Amino acid sequence: MSITVFITKLTKLTLLSLSTIILLIFVTTFFCRKYITLEVPISKRTLIVGDSHTECSINDSIIPNCINLSQSGTGYFYTYVKLRSIINANPQIDTVVVGYSYDDVSAQKDAWFWGDESIKFKLRNYFFMFDLEDYFSLFKSNPVSVIMNTPQVIFHNVKILFYGISSLGGYLPLERNNLEESIKRRRQESINENEFSPYQRLYLLKIYELCQSRKINLVLINPPIYPVLEQYQDVLKSKYYEFAKRELSNAILVNHSNVKIPENGFSDLSHLNKKGAAIYSNLLKRSGFGKEI
Repeated sequence: MSITVFITKLTKLTLLSLSTIILLIFVTTFFCRKYITLEVPISKRTLIVGDSHTECSINDSIIPNCINLSQSGTGYFYTYVKLRSIINANPQIDTVVVGYSYDDVSAQKDAWFWGDESIKFKLRNYFFMFDLEDYFSLFKSNPVSVIMNTPQVIFHNVKILFYGISSLGGYLPLERNNLEESIKRRRQESINENEFSPYQRLYLLKIYELCQSRKINLVLINPPIYPVLEQYQDVLKSKYYEFAKRELSNAILVNHSNVKIPENGFSDLSHLNKKGAAIYSNLLKRSGFGKEI
């Protein structure tokens, strides 16, 4: 076989493979959009979204009329995409609670948008809710990773068809208590307190504008953290409050970071375990989301 014939056949095979992959992406995405219901019970008027802080801290089975769809490692870009779709499918939602911790708009969270690990594990789950702008924004930030990981969408679209809305997050009860190990690890880390994350900032503002346009109450909540971490993140607090006051003026900022939770209620410095989440969720049940405890 001549080199020319070999190259021609290889080119045809490559084009056929790419065409098949693209077709399967479009077909499985179409079925996801058509058959996955993002509707929640009509009684659920408060939607909780965010990363692992809200995922592990708020047990929505304790608090009436709310649903927690937080998911660990989820930056504001994916939270925005999810929120937009859930709100469109559920006009009864009148309050959105978004996790807003001290470091959520700091530069170290940039990787939650363009990082290889984030794209690998989040693109595939949220792709069926993307519009073209979402996809190309992510593509421009890290084209190689987006191209490499987009084919995963095919398998995960099929998986999401079976799991439905539960694949987008939920309350996660933690059993462990790793405080000592977490404290040792934290002492070896540093904080960049001088820079904002452009991506986290941009998409938190989009969340804010979406809620404003739909006349939905937006609550920015910072769940309890262990006192060692509260002290460690002290350098971030002025920017945390300043950003919320300047850019998110109509949102309700509720900082519960120093709410007293027994030591055995923490999984690590940042997260409550099952015991701590029950205590905190019962406090929220009595006070509501928009108030200090």
